Amino acid sequence: ERLTELRGEERANLIRIVGIALFYGVQLLNRHGLAVGPIAIPAMEGVSGQFHLLMSLLALTGVLVASGVLIALRNRFFPPWTKYATSALDVILATFALTVADGPSSPLVVIYFPLLALSALRFSPGLVRFTTAATVGSYLFVVLATGRARPALSVPAYQSILVVLALVIMGVVL
Repeated sequence: ERLTELRGEERANLIRIVGIALFYGVQLLNRHGLAVGPIAIPAMEGVSGQFHLLMSLLALTGVLVASGVLIALRNRFFPPWTKYATSALDVILATFALTVADGPSSPLVVIYFPLLALSALRFSPGLVRFTTAATVGSYLFVVLATGRARPALSVPAYQSILVVLALVIMGVVL
């Protein structure tokens, strides 16, 4: 059972690095755009240098943590709390990214769903419950913080309810 959890943690960290790279690639497209032959994706207006720097630092932090965990796992350092710590850090980084982005109105809200899926790779129902609660709590934090600090980016209550229900259902399914 422990070996299965170890292998799941290794897979989760590799997928985490790939996921961060893909999401960061979208951030680069937002900042710089792309023009290759007939494909043209314009840069988004309003993506400031400060915002890009913050997103870059978040991506770098996530990759460094995942790489550090992979090195620890390869050296057979795998305390039982590792999976909880990495999942919690993922949720914290995602929540920070949302708070500096457009809050609950950002398309980045979808990032909570892969984090839930990653929790299932560790073969630990307790971790799935923990990550479900963490994503729901973090999303609600983003909704409330955005409502207070930047009301123009708030979303209707039904939209928040739908996201929370989707996170809970995903957690139950996993």
